[in-house]
Amino acid sequence: MKKEFGDFPSVESLRHWLLTQSFELDRWNRRQAKSVGHLFDEIKNGESSIQLKPPLRVVNVVQVLVSQDGKYLLELEQELDDKRTRKRNIPPSEKMKPGENCLDAARRCLLEELQILDKDIEILSEDCKAIYRYRNSRSYPGLRTKYCIYRVKVYVKNLPVEGFWTEEKTNHGGKEIIRRFYWGWGNLKMIKVPD
Repeated sequence: MKKEFGDFPSVESLRHWLLTQSFELDRWNRRQAKSVGHLFDEIKNGESSIQLKPPLRVVNVVQVLVSQDGKYLLELEQELDDKRTRKRNIPPSEKMKPGENCLDAARRCLLEELQILDKDIEILSEDCKAIYRYRNSRSYPGLRTKYCIYRVKVYVKNLPVEGFWTEEKTNHGGKEIIRRFYWGWGNLKMIKVPD
């Protein structure tokens, strides 16, 4: 059976479809959750897609494994543009763009999220295979998500030994927003699936 994916021309068309599928949108854009507009931007930018029957968000994600002294770099906390915070415990992660391979996505992740210079990045993995995880998304309550996770090992020069903050500027609905990330070192047992 062929799976059909949604093509939503506007935020309102996506909102309408979600309501016809009985999603409780009053739980979105609160606490840890993102808005319908965030999901629309994700779909529009090719960072996720929506399978219509059954409803399923599909996301290809690269997780970058940066180790130092037996510990791994983890995004411990994220501060959203409206100052809400989310606990994360994930390695540097980035949604992959259409046609992008996991090694290029890993490099882009480090450049965008950590502002690491290209010359300071050494990719250690030669290729990567997907690990599949299914779960209900914390970002979009009630929306089941299939995560296709690609893990890439890298070596990065000159990272701080102590925890540190970075910022990332993005465009949401024509408005520039700034998200902040708090990074620290932990073990692989702490790693969670991204949202």
